[in-house]
Amino acid sequence: MMLYLILIPGIVGEIFLIGYLVRVRREDRVLANFCRVREDVIAFLATESGQELTRQQYSFARWLLEANTVTVDKFKSIKHRFNIITAIKGLRHIDHSVVMPVRESPQTDSLKLQELYHKLIGATLLGFFAYTPFLGSKLLFNLSLSVARLLAKSGINYIKIRAQEFAERWDSIREIEAHYCHA
Repeated sequence: MMLYLILIPGIVGEIFLIGYLVRVRREDRVLANFCRVREDVIAFLATESGQELTRQQYSFARWLLEANTVTVDKFKSIKHRFNIITAIKGLRHIDHSVVMPVRESPQTDSLKLQELYHKLIGATLLGFFAYTPFLGSKLLFNLSLSVARLLAKSGINYIKIRAQEFAERWDSIREIEAHYCHA
């Protein structure tokens, strides 16, 4: 009996510890991607500063660095925004008539900067997948449901076509039979 009194709290404590470690691992994975992108942008600015960077390229690199730095520095307070359901609910409560137009992201012709921009988008998407419960399985379920509907619809159309062909053949057989039987 005493053994159960020792084992049960230990097992419960281990379950809570595993849950905590999974949450920390998720945060580390998402935050590490943002840090990698920030390091890449800083490395780009350091290596390209000796070369001629156009004003547009420098502006784009600074914009990337600024957007990423805010995300990394304020990660603890903004990580709940990566939940797509919470983000959509928040967008519904905004009074869009008073929202100021947001400056569009600057454009660049540099392939390296475009690659860094796509890495930032990928890190953001990974954040949404990590913090929205069952998002991947929801998307997969909706995709498989759409494919099943499409297959069912095409199967029904196939059956309709074959049924019409059968009805036409049956009618022609009946006509031939009526012609020969009454002749």
